[in-house]
Amino acid sequence: MSQSRNTATPEDDNESDVTQESAASRDDVRIYIGPTMHRRMMVTASVYRGGLNAHITGMITKVPEIASLIVPLSEVVEAKRRVKRQGTTEFGIYQYLLSIRFGADGAVRQ
Repeated sequence: MSQSRNTATPEDDNESDVTQESAASRDDVRIYIGPTMHRRMMVTASVYRGGLNAHITGMITKVPEIASLIVPLSEVVEAKRRVKRQGTTEFGIYQYLLSIRFGADGAVRQ
């Protein structure tokens, strides 16, 4: 008869906890995938850990669409694809933010 043994060690349990914590902390990391805005105060690919600072929340208050382009790290690849795909909400928001930044005449707005 074969006997099954539980070969799990306390270290295995700790590794599982660390993996879960890592996944949770990755979800806390957010990246701005929109265009650089307002005198470089909002820079493309900026990384935010542990929430957004007062400056960023102030920008979101003025232009709420910015919040749609601050995405969790786990969603960044797909969100960047949507930003480039004409017809998606993210593409429209990105283009809108560009129009605010550069205006219809192409002049830089600050």
